[in-house]
Amino acid sequence: DEGDAILTELGRSFSRRRHSGKIRMLRELAKNAEPFKSIIRYMVQKKDAISVEQICRDLNLCDDSPESITMAKSFLLDWLVTTGYLEYNGEEGLFKVRRGVKVS
Repeated sequence: DEGDAILTELGRSFSRRRHSGKIRMLRELAKNAEPFKSIIRYMVQKKDAISVEQICRDLNLCDDSPESITMAKSFLLDWLVTTGYLEYNGEEGLFKVRRGVKVS
């Protein structure tokens, strides 16, 4: 019927977890899903802190418009900083890979 949704087993498992469990689950999923996987690999290779603009240019994630850059920054903060793959220095506006992050 219109408006009905079906929750998958993975969705049920996610909804039952506490916040830290949800973050761990998202972390596991992110490392194997695009564009997260490509961004993580890129950042591990870079090692130095870089701007969202540089990430966008190098990976062709977005154009140079302020709206696109803002969306990309939010995406990185919401997904890859939250799940512990990246760190963000708000004063400098730079992202870097968190120590100990490895790619397989």
